[in-house]
Amino acid sequence: SYDAIGRWGDDTFLILLFGAHASYAQRTAERIRRSLDDHPVLQASGVTMSIGVNAFVPGGRADVPGLVRVAEAAFRAATDAVAADNAA
Repeated sequence: SYDAIGRWGDDTFLILLFGAHASYAQRTAERIRRSLDDHPVLQASGVTMSIGVNAFVPGGRADVPGLVRVAEAAFRAATDAVAADNAA
């Protein structure tokens, strides 16, 4: 088994966790977010991170653009939630 990571646009990265269940992908995303939140250089620079997660169901139709659209929607929802928290 293997995973893959790549750049998807200017400031977006796509991580593929082959064979992972959605719950594992969610926990992995949260671990990544926490580790970067705790990084002193990123804290000092004010860099923020939002993560969207989606999962392909085995036996389903492999619609990669659709999977990415759903993950991007989750990312936007996370970004909006952070912005709302910061405004409050």
